Amino acid sequence: MSRTVREGGLAPPSPVAVAGRWPALLRSPTLQAFIFTAPLLFLFAAFVLYPMLSGLYAASDPDSYRAIFGDPVFRQTVSNTLWYVIVAVNVKLVLALLLSGILDYPFVSIRVLAALFLIPWAIPALPGILSFRWMLDSQWGIFNHLLTKLGFQSVPWLAQHDTALAFVIIFHIWKYLPFWTIIFLAGRRAIPNELYEAAS
Repeated sequence: MSRTVREGGLAPPSPVAVAGRWPALLRSPTLQAFIFTAPLLFLFAAFVLYPMLSGLYAASDPDSYRAIFGDPVFRQTVSNTLWYVIVAVNVKLVLALLLSGILDYPFVSIRVLAALFLIPWAIPALPGILSFRWMLDSQWGIFNHLLTKLGFQSVPWLAQHDTALAFVIIFHIWKYLPFWTIIFLAGRRAIPNELYEAAS
């Protein structure tokens, strides 16, 4: 017998018997799946669960809400975000819908215009932001250069709230308008010609 009776009970299994079970355990699909997904589960717990739970714990303190809503910087940030979303998204939506109708015409000039229109979307964001920043520079920017040539005073575009927010919105529309236009253009071209013939 592999087990001996010791003091009225069964003796624990021998180390050799325990070692013989490990290959069978390693062949278990459940254990293999756990070993395979353990790094992903650890990363999910570290970078998703922990920040979410710590955020919920911090949100349970009512004093934090009074502090954050009493902060004028937070209120100004909320106002800037609302203006950005309402103006930028809706203007971009309307312009993309109109431009998709123009670019749907089967003319060679329209196709060339469509190819040029895709340039802002193809340019990475960082060079576009730096270009706008250089153009809006208070001393060496092209906009202030043109203003001084016309007899006007230079404007600190990025140092004023209203003009800075306006140019952030303009850059967002300029950068992402081609992508939205392509989406609307693809939707227009997916409409069967029979529907246009029936409407005409």
